[in-house]
Amino acid sequence: MGLAGFLLKPGRVIIFCEAFQIIFFLEIPMALSKQLFILISLLFLVIFGVNYITSVTNTRNYLQTEARIHAEDAATSLGVSLQPHIGDHDDTILPTLINAVFDRGYYGSIMLSDLDGNVIVNRQNPKTFAVVPGWFSTILPLETADAASEINDGWNLVAQVTVSVHPGYAYLKLWEQAKRALTYSVLAYLLSIIILAGMLRLVLKPLQKIETQAEAIGNGEFAIVDPLPWTKEIKSVAAAMNLMSEKIKLVINSLQAKLGEAERKLTTDAVTGLETRPNFDAALKQMFVTNKGGHVFLIQIEDLTEIARSRSRDDVDRFLRDFAGCIKSVSGDSADTTIYRLGGAEFAIIAESIDRVHAEHLSKGLSDGFSDLGHQIGVEGIAHIGGIAFDPLGTSDSIVSAARESYNKARLVGLNSFVIGEKSSGARSRDEWIAQVKAVIAQGRADIVFSDRAESLQDPHRERILIEETTARILDEHGEELSIGTFISVAEEIDLVSTFDLMILNKVVDHMNASSDTHDIGVNFSFTSIGDPDFRSQLYGLIDSNREVSSRLVFCLTAYSAAKDLTLLESFTELVRRTGTKLMVKRYGPRHMDLDMLKKFQFDYIRLARSYTEDLEDDSEKQRLVTTMVETGNFIDSTILAESVSDKDWQQVIELGVDGASRKRE
Repeated sequence: MGLAGFLLKPGRVIIFCEAFQIIFFLEIPMALSKQLFILISLLFLVIFGVNYITSVTNTRNYLQTEARIHAEDAATSLGVSLQPHIGDHDDTILPTLINAVFDRGYYGSIMLSDLDGNVIVNRQNPKTFAVVPGWFSTILPLETADAASEINDGWNLVAQVTVSVHPGYAYLKLWEQAKRALTYSVLAYLLSIIILAGMLRLVLKPLQKIETQAEAIGNGEFAIVDPLPWTKEIKSVAAAMNLMSEKIKLVINSLQAKLGEAERKLTTDAVTGLETRPNFDAALKQMFVTNKGGHVFLIQIEDLTEIARSRSRDDVDRFLRDFAGCIKSVSGDSADTTIYRLGGAEFAIIAESIDRVHAEHLSKGLSDGFSDLGHQIGVEGIAHIGGIAFDPLGTSDSIVSAARESYNKARLVGLNSFVIGEKSSGARSRDEWIAQVKAVIAQGRADIVFSDRAESLQDPHRERILIEETTARILDEHGEELSIGTFISVAEEIDLVSTFDLMILNKVVDHMNASSDTHDIGVNFSFTSIGDPDFRSQLYGLIDSNREVSSRLVFCLTAYSAAKDLTLLESFTELVRRTGTKLMVKRYGPRHMDLDMLKKFQFDYIRLARSYTEDLEDDSEKQRLVTTMVETGNFIDSTILAESVSDKDWQQVIELGVDGASRKRE
């Protein structure tokens, strides 16, 4: 069988034999080092095997030839020795001479016979060699070497002597040579394998660095292989990987810079440098999640139009900056206090974790600061302040309305005055809410409704519907709908939010099993739930028993909540990948997570905050941000979604390359 060669492919070792035109496929996934080791080891084995067989065969041929020559020499010399005595067949010298030669032990037989075939002297050697296995002599047979010499008496041919060399000695020598050659071949093969393993480790070690580099790039870390490997081919690969790492880093930094600049322009007031209304609305909603409490203040400049009428535009801008600076100096640099310009003459402050005493102290400082600023510009009344304690049982609208009511009361009090209200909701007490939450969960009095159905905008081969998000609809005992935000807040407070989330998830899974739809379904979870080990255990069991729909199940988390605990997000992401489900981050803005985080967590869906896709047609900064996010999604293989897009902005969203969007309900 002629072994023509080996082929190496990823995860496949191919051995083909030219003699029989047979190809063996070994579908064994393994490392390149193992594949090379196996292939080169097989080559070494073939080489040493061929050398060994050649050596033993040559030895056998040599012994065969040597035996034949030895037999011929012995027959010739013995014929010459017997010739003087051949005239008398009874002469005792004949057997004596034959015995002298035969007793050396190398001959199987020596026979002296006359021309009529009558045996004069016949010696046989039946000796065997037990050390030589029978299978060995069967595999490597040796032909018996015979030779004959004629003996003359004068001019007459009177006799013939026949000599046969004993094959046992040749087998013994061949056996010993075979063992010795095998020992040396095995030792040489093992030594070659050891050297091969060392060389492969040395040569392929840089590949481990390249693999580590590739994994680091996948995790958003742009490592460089330094120093470069000395092997030419691997050095080229490492240099290419270094170049790719640097280029990806430049792309990431460029995208990050674009997002940061677009985010800054969209969420920062150009005149005062304060955050704008979209951030205020988002922060107010997140106060229901954090449960820190605090106060919300609305501040409005009185008669800004009148002030602007008698001053230049630069003077008005300077006044607005001074006004914002006054609020900043009084509020301080606390991380829990954020100042916003809502638009025109309206400003706001969200001060988390402060009680009424601190709220009054802050309001008094603002009032005094406004009075001083008024004296500087010759205006007595600058602004009024309306504050309200944050009510976790209220809603964003009710809190803003209550703060505005306090502001209207402050206008009646006097110049630069303030009023701080006590409560914004007043509908249900805390105890009533707790009772409602317990009753809803105990009775399963919650339904799922579908919202934000995102349509595919770019890929004609995908389904028309990409994902449909579910929300919980909760009714009280009178059939009136309860605020989901307040409900979740109270459920978290009494440690029932995980139970509620599991109840909703079961309803979603039941719907998916009963429905013929094939698009993805999103379900919202509280961040408190995903940190609960018991919740995770039950979640895993539910998914494991519903594998037929698990690939379409998408867990939705808000960007603000996800960014609060990246360690918990990372562990939950691992659970999502392990179960074959998907993950969506919604209400996303660059201020919550940078591109490195997006790359690390590899969200299946990224849904932009609604403020970034409103009034797109007339806002180049929003267009730039959306375009950058689309580029980011293409780079990290995430689907970019827009939420509640109006008919006016629908075509614009398509042209900007957004993967999918839901329509705004009129």
